[in-house]
Amino acid sequence: MIRAERHVSPRERAPMGVAIRAVMGLAVLAFVLGCQAPPQPAPKPAEPAKPAPAAEKPAAAQPAKPAEKPAAAQPAKPAPQPAAPAKERKKIVVNTAGTSLLYTSLYYTYYSGLFQEEGFDAELIEPAGAPLAAQAVLSGSTFLGMTVLNAHITAIEKNQPLVAVAAGVNQNANMLIIGKEWAEKNKLTPQTPLADKIKALKGARIAIVGPRSAVDDLARYLLIVYGGLNPDRDVQLVPLGASPNFPPALEKKQIDAFVGASPASEIAVLRFGAFQAVNLNAGEVPDLRGQLFMVYIVHRDSLDKRRADVEAALRAVGRAQKAIAEKPDEVKRLIREKKFANIEPDIFDLAWKNNLPGFARSPVIDEAGYKSNFTQLAKARNEPIQEIPFAKAVDNTVAEKVAKELGLTR
Repeated sequence: MIRAERHVSPRERAPMGVAIRAVMGLAVLAFVLGCQAPPQPAPKPAEPAKPAPAAEKPAAAQPAKPAEKPAAAQPAKPAPQPAAPAKERKKIVVNTAGTSLLYTSLYYTYYSGLFQEEGFDAELIEPAGAPLAAQAVLSGSTFLGMTVLNAHITAIEKNQPLVAVAAGVNQNANMLIIGKEWAEKNKLTPQTPLADKIKALKGARIAIVGPRSAVDDLARYLLIVYGGLNPDRDVQLVPLGASPNFPPALEKKQIDAFVGASPASEIAVLRFGAFQAVNLNAGEVPDLRGQLFMVYIVHRDSLDKRRADVEAALRAVGRAQKAIAEKPDEVKRLIREKKFANIEPDIFDLAWKNNLPGFARSPVIDEAGYKSNFTQLAKARNEPIQEIPFAKAVDNTVAEKVAKELGLTR
């Protein structure tokens, strides 16, 4: 379980080191700013006057200059006006639902100082898990949250006053990883058609988080729709809890494949020679291409009572999404430095490559991508699924305004 962390604003953390929980270097900054400039040397005493040459008239014979007016007679200069006070930034708290590369747009908004540029003194917290993340926004502890769509949908089903106001990730972020031995036995290569990769899983032991988890639903969907397999009869779905458990189980030959996200997928590929069969982040499953996966949420009251703040916050996020599209290497460098310095470089590089295509390039939420989640779930569970109306869960009005202002397209 990832512990919730508390962060100070990026401007206060400017001298931080590269570790995830770096120690602040404000003492150095305070020392530099606290040192006053050295006193200026006193002016040298005036040299004594030299006697005048004999040919010149004595100085006393020169007519005296008229005396200057006393200082009191000079008109007083107006007192300098005090500088206008700096506009005070509004304090806001933003949150993720843990630590993950999927929060890149929020991390970049925070660490690059975009919130500050939009008038906020921002603080980032990281509750452990989507339910806590939603609760933080619901309770008013945080102003803006980023979380997985299915957690938001669960809240809407309970009639909780939350609303999704911006897209965060526009692709399903999971991958299908197949163990080296199983892939070799079935002669699987990157060029193998998708349907053949899934059909090759017949008889395999496939790790999932747990029954009816998002990973379980995705595995079942792939098996049914693309492999023509029965998930309850043709394969063995093995619940192993959190995805960090998957690579060791693959190494010990306790499973043959798994469906999971970064960095478990990259660890399995780079450390244990596993085969990356399908990357949904890259749109490799046609029917799920463009599936809305993560969103930014606010309390519904914020749209009514603090709409200008919502707009400013989404403008900051939109600027981060623009940076992801236009200068991904700069974003990658900052995110690695601030959040993932302890991840081995090759694993981080592959994870970045795998996840980059899914990061939203615009805050506007796509309705088709939203509805794709309900279609997938109905096929995975082979049962009717009540679709939550788009307008009940999403409000695009602010995102559309920001996207137009910044020139952003999906």
